[in-house]
Amino acid sequence: MITPEEIKKIISSENIGAGNFIHHLNNYFSERGMSPKITCDVPTYDNPEEEKSQFEINDLIKISDQLSGAYIALGVQKREPVALYFDDTIDYLIHFIALNNIGSFPIFVNGDLSSHIAMSFMRNSGTKFIISTEERINSLDDKSTDIQFITPKELNLLKKSISSYYQHHADDIILLGHTSGTTGLPKPVIFTHESMFHGILKEVSKQRGKQILSMFPHSHGASMTLIMLTLTRGAAIHIQSKKTAFDILDSIEQIKPDTVAAFPKIFVDLCREDLNDWDLDSISHWVSTGDANHEPHIRKLISYGHHFVDGKKERGSFFIDNLGSSEFAFAMFRNIHQPKTDRYDRCIGIPFSWVDAAILDADGNVLPNNQVGMLGVISKSVTMGYWNNHLLTEKNRVNGYWLTGDLVYRTNDGFFYHVDRTSDWIKTPQGPLYSTQCEEWLLKNIDSIFDISIVATSLPNGDQQTTAIVELKAGHEISPATLLQNINACHQEKQWPLIDNIVYQSADNDLGVTGKKLKRKIRDRMPEDNSMVTEEGN
Repeated sequence: MITPEEIKKIISSENIGAGNFIHHLNNYFSERGMSPKITCDVPTYDNPEEEKSQFEINDLIKISDQLSGAYIALGVQKREPVALYFDDTIDYLIHFIALNNIGSFPIFVNGDLSSHIAMSFMRNSGTKFIISTEERINSLDDKSTDIQFITPKELNLLKKSISSYYQHHADDIILLGHTSGTTGLPKPVIFTHESMFHGILKEVSKQRGKQILSMFPHSHGASMTLIMLTLTRGAAIHIQSKKTAFDILDSIEQIKPDTVAAFPKIFVDLCREDLNDWDLDSISHWVSTGDANHEPHIRKLISYGHHFVDGKKERGSFFIDNLGSSEFAFAMFRNIHQPKTDRYDRCIGIPFSWVDAAILDADGNVLPNNQVGMLGVISKSVTMGYWNNHLLTEKNRVNGYWLTGDLVYRTNDGFFYHVDRTSDWIKTPQGPLYSTQCEEWLLKNIDSIFDISIVATSLPNGDQQTTAIVELKAGHEISPATLLQNINACHQEKQWPLIDNIVYQSADNDLGVTGKKLKRKIRDRMPEDNSMVTEEGN
């Protein structure tokens, strides 16, 4: 760890940004004979036989410099995109550095995308190069002769050091990420030298934690910004690739992180376990970025770990709930939960001071407090737009604001509350039904529910049916019909439209590659699914 004064020296370096951050950090730390540690649980493609699991910044630079030379030998030009379709490993970081060294930029493709969707996404990006394993390349369809398919092993044969680095400008693209596919085919998201580092410059001096455990998908912008944020503070970070609950809890016991960072799905998985069986005392902060997390899951996690009050160690940790999405290089909102705080009900907190947020109607007019509308944000950290799709980019901009795809309202005390995605709210004769708002209320008030998703579909006869997809807590038994009565009693209390149907199903079904529940997929399959019927004993 380094002091706030040292952090200020680093971030005041001329032209520091996402494209060259690693070299600025290396210059600073090497002069002082020190380096933050980067560890991982899966070896890199660079030398899998060596099974190297610990790196200093200079190690990453040596590896990436050699790969930069390989990319030049391959024929990659400045400002040219290269698609990376890897396993969920530290290799995304290494190749990110290597490609930005020479002025090109990576297209991160999540390895959990199906080969068909991945190939469609990469082809639409216009790339001439796809780097992936032999197994993944063989699974790709429609292999065109205008694209080169290269394995890491083949790339390693071309390795050669480079003598100089590309000089980035603020608007230079340094990464194409992609969305989770909530509304269809994943969309390619542009990040620039400035936009991806803006939130880091603003927040780095406020962050805490000496040992970070990163469980983000390492092909996601959130993983890159967490790495940049952590290393700029001189803290250590562990890149976790194995993401079963057992593997995560085992890593927590082994490396003893004080901060654990992930998307909400990881925390849901952890809450399925009996956490009393594990040593979680090292943890002071859980950090989530994405959708708002559920109150029961947050309360369970913060009952473990520790925090300090007036220098005295107390039981219980903090949960930092950030609202973000693939289009933002850094979170937009933050709500901090503590053992003695009680601001839940999908409260997303307040925007960061460097984010301008507004709630808009369909015409782009700013709505007053306590009215539900579309969330719009303005910040340098917001994406430049969608690659090769100006039309969709412009549709997401209204009066200077970028529409996040969320429906929210703001209370008189300035706190924002999330009620639904714009694609998922349900129109009924009795008025709007905001599905995520309902789900949160039901989780809070019906103890037998572990997780729930509410969707509406059109039946073959043209009628609309609203269904709750429910996973019960372990050891709980209740019939769908009885649970439906309990759910609708809660809805009547809130004067919300009623639910028609209950289906028992694991919350792990119908997830996107980042762990988001894809209600679009549920709606698409429900009319043909004969199990979608509520009956006693079903």
